Amino acid sequence: MPLNVQNQRCIRNFVPTNTLVTIFVNVYGSQDDGQKITDIHGNEYSRSKEIIGEKRVIFTTSDESTIIVCLSNVLFYGSNNTNNFRSVELDINKGTDALNWEDIEVQRHLRPVEVELLKIEGISREIANEMEYLQVREQKMRDINESTNDRVKFYGLGFMISLVILGICEIIYLRRFFQRKHLI
Repeated sequence: MPLNVQNQRCIRNFVPTNTLVTIFVNVYGSQDDGQKITDIHGNEYSRSKEIIGEKRVIFTTSDESTIIVCLSNVLFYGSNNTNNFRSVELDINKGTDALNWEDIEVQRHLRPVEVELLKIEGISREIANEMEYLQVREQKMRDINESTNDRVKFYGLGFMISLVILGICEIIYLRRFFQRKHLI
């Protein structure tokens, strides 16, 4: 990702509840390159003002949220640096992808086939959790839709009843008016 001077770029990524997140940043730049990782609720996971080379940030989310990774490139006035352009490598892994499978294989003394089965099990668990989340969200949206539909229905019914009542009142008023004027 290219990053110009005095510029900040932010990348957003949705992460479910209790999910392991690994963010790997590799900056080809100077000491004034910064990085900040927050979420939309204001929780700050990492902040660095001077990144040179590689940096890895690992954390677990406490609530479903959108993670915001902001990278900045600062060049101070009067600096003799002619390279005002930075190259940044950013890798965001979450859930099963964030685990270091080589370490798990060594620690548990597993064969490669068993590691692949563990990966597939983790991915299938993530898919099941996401399906459950989508079902809950769909139920909430359906409830909102039904309550809104009821409100609109009763509003329309009340509006029609008030129009009929106003029409009847107007007919009665006009009838009395014309009877007083002896036109009827």
